[in-house]
Amino acid sequence: MAKKSGDQSPSSTNVNAESKAGAAEQRPPVSVDELSGLGADAQALRAQAARRVKKARRGLVPDTEMIGDAADAAVAQDALSADQENIQLAQATPDAAVADVLLPGGGTAGNGAGAAVIGGGGADAAAAAAADAAAAGAGGGAGAGAAAAAGADAAAILAAGTGLSTGTLLGAGAGALGLAAAAGGGGGGGGSSAPPSPTVRISTIANDNVVNASEHAAQVTVSGTTTYVEDGRTVSVVLSGHTYTTSVSSGTWSLSVPSSDVAGLAEGSYQVGAAVANGGGLVATDTRSLLVDTTATISIGTVSSDNVINTVEHGAAVVVSGTSAGIEDGRTVTISAGGSSYTATVSGNAWTVNVPSSLVAGLTDGTYTLSASASDAAGNPATNSRAVVVDTTASIAIAQISTDDRVNNTEHGSVVTLSGTTVGVENNNVVTVTLNALTYTATVSGNAWTLSVPTSDVAAMLDGGYQVRASVSDNAGNPASANRMFTVDTSASLSIAAVSTDDVLNAAEHTLALPISGTAAGIEDGRTVTVSLRGQSYTTTVNGGVWTVSVPSSNVAALTDGNYTISASATDAAGNPASGTHAISVD
Repeated sequence: MAKKSGDQSPSSTNVNAESKAGAAEQRPPVSVDELSGLGADAQALRAQAARRVKKARRGLVPDTEMIGDAADAAVAQDALSADQENIQLAQATPDAAVADVLLPGGGTAGNGAGAAVIGGGGADAAAAAAADAAAAGAGGGAGAGAAAAAGADAAAILAAGTGLSTGTLLGAGAGALGLAAAAGGGGGGGGSSAPPSPTVRISTIANDNVVNASEHAAQVTVSGTTTYVEDGRTVSVVLSGHTYTTSVSSGTWSLSVPSSDVAGLAEGSYQVGAAVANGGGLVATDTRSLLVDTTATISIGTVSSDNVINTVEHGAAVVVSGTSAGIEDGRTVTISAGGSSYTATVSGNAWTVNVPSSLVAGLTDGTYTLSASASDAAGNPATNSRAVVVDTTASIAIAQISTDDRVNNTEHGSVVTLSGTTVGVENNNVVTVTLNALTYTATVSGNAWTLSVPTSDVAAMLDGGYQVRASVSDNAGNPASANRMFTVDTSASLSIAAVSTDDVLNAAEHTLALPISGTAAGIEDGRTVTVSLRGQSYTTTVNGGVWTVSVPSSNVAALTDGNYTISASATDAAGNPASGTHAISVD
């Protein structure tokens, strides 16, 4: 059996040459016609071997049959190469297939075919190379058909993962198999063992095999290792339809995918493929999955239904919740409010956290920023914020009614205006006023409000005291209310009592001071009563519904005999006037 050319010693080479020379002496020279026939036979064997290679890839031809084909081709080659005189004729023939058979040293022809295939041949070229290798002295331990089938399977797997054409990879594998068969030990058994298979491995990409948003704008390094691959051999890497190359150095390799190509990768999963062939033509491949994940978002839902914490909510815990997109379950969300931080976890693209009542109660009225932050598994950050107002106060006041909180007789027949002010109540909020079981409304404008009670409603009020109640709520829902009392006072009266018991001043009384007195109805204590007699006026005050005044004796003595009228007048606090007269005589 033949050994690999690299393993032949000089003595073995000489023996081989002598045996071939002896064979050449025993055979007559071969004519051109015979050479052409032999070339056609070898070409037919090559075609048959190629067809069986294809079938072997589909598992249709046993390895033993492929080995038989290889042996037939080897016999034809030996018959041709033994006659050294045919070299020049073989070089001159225009039929490349015939020349390939005529050339001695089938191993060299096999190597040439394998190299051609690796350089870019397709599946047919791979089959032809395998046939060349077999015809040139193949017969190693494994059948060429089985090796070709294994190469086809590997090529199909790599093509599916990387995007390289199956033909290219299959051609490379078949060529390599042809070289291995041509250089293999003698057929049938006892040859040297097959060379170690090369390997190529792709290392973890971007630390975690995930390209995040920050990495998406930069170059991405793809690197790895090899075994049984010589320095300087080319490693081809395929990613998303792009091919990149680098060289092996001390069992390692590395290359950079340009930032423009990385930026062109949409969100999703990708397969990265790597392939390399060693000097013996054996091919190694590897694939690695790569995920592009560049987006993560988070949002904060409405707080307390209106983003305002009112006085009722100020004493309770506040629920803060929100949603997320592109953030995996179990990832932590950090919420910051009022200088404190709280955490929640994402579950089903949602999250929630309770801000304790102790913190809420410590927030004074004002506007606060609530922030939420998280990151996805790829390291993409997500943040959001929301403004929340703490508004716990609102107030309302009722102004004085009818200037003195009294509706007198004059006002009792007209419209009465009710008005007031607000604090912390936004414009257009409704003020509700109740009076004497009737309801009236107004709206806040510039922290003030006003309304009119119709004349008919005022006139229906009897004398007495009444309460006005006004209520309102601010936008935060804080309630405010106020009450005010007023009086309806439509009557006041004065009366003058009898003077000197009989309303007649006699001689004895004419020299004395004259007391004049009376009563007051609906006139408050302290109100002034003015008494007039013969052009002179005298004043006193109401006290307990009565009043009294004294006319000096000098003024009484000045009264001549005759009749006189005493008049008295006053007004109550509501402004209602009261007056009365009384007749007396001097006799």
